Amino acid sequence: MFLIHDLASHGDWAELKSAVSTFPQTAKVPHPDTKDLPLHLALNHSSPAACPPAVISAVIEAYPEAVNAPSGVTNEYPLSTYLRTHEDIDLAVLKSLATDVSAKGVSTLGETPLLQAISKKTIHTDDLTYIVSLYPGACSVPDEMDQLPLHEAVEVGLPAEFIKFIHDQYPEALTMENRDGDLISL
Repeated sequence: MFLIHDLASHGDWAELKSAVSTFPQTAKVPHPDTKDLPLHLALNHSSPAACPPAVISAVIEAYPEAVNAPSGVTNEYPLSTYLRTHEDIDLAVLKSLATDVSAKGVSTLGETPLLQAISKKTIHTDDLTYIVSLYPGACSVPDEMDQLPLHEAVEVGLPAEFIKFIHDQYPEALTMENRDGDLISL
């Protein structure tokens, strides 16, 4: 393994940021065994040891194409990994990870980034709206338990204006049962 992978794997954030700032080409080097990029390895740390926004930004700045590269281990895009592992979502980081490609990816649990974000409950509607703008079709994609984004948004109690926004993207969701076999009523 290369030093850059050790830094990302072990959460040595200051050293990782310094390394990719000094030697940006290191951000392009896949792990020899897993083929994960340093960005994948850094994002895999969960809260409270999660990779800080400034470090994520430095790694992306060194190799912007990494946001469209799926992990060699999980096949998950960095956006999904970020949503899965980070409790507090930073809008600037979310926007740097969210692309037309990554917004269509799925998590290791079979969820689109939109469903992942909605299920966080604490995410701001601006973040959700941004994800939908990249992939409006996500409003019609259920998770592995047939839960649609509208069902999830109602279930977690998101604001009415966002629920209306999701509904307007895919109104047919009102005629579909949620995972409990119930129809959603607005």
